[in-house]
Amino acid sequence: MGNPHGVLRVADVDQAPVLTLGPKLECHPRFPQKANIGFLQIIDAQRARLRVWERGVGETRACGTGACAAAVAGIRQGWLKSPVSIELPGGLLNIEWDGVGQSVLMTGPATRVYEGQVRV
Repeated sequence: MGNPHGVLRVADVDQAPVLTLGPKLECHPRFPQKANIGFLQIIDAQRARLRVWERGVGETRACGTGACAAAVAGIRQGWLKSPVSIELPGGLLNIEWDGVGQSVLMTGPATRVYEGQVRV
């Protein structure tokens, strides 16, 4: 994905220990550059829910690379089958991956969430 990710399968993302386990795993020695940590709930072979603790930020409403990492991890483990719809708190992303050596394709909406000005 270009940045490090850890993905954990959980029974229910609403009950997942994102706020307590996320920061601990982000800084785990296994991740010397820190990592984004995804909490993945499998709904069925082509649908999943995800919450992501992003390194240096905390829990975010959406994470494109996190959704891609979760889909690839789920497919590699045999839990999911491409294409996969990943539901995040901020919306739905669709992920396609045809296997090792292939590109990961993500589609989904883009929404403006903030507008501002900076004086330099």
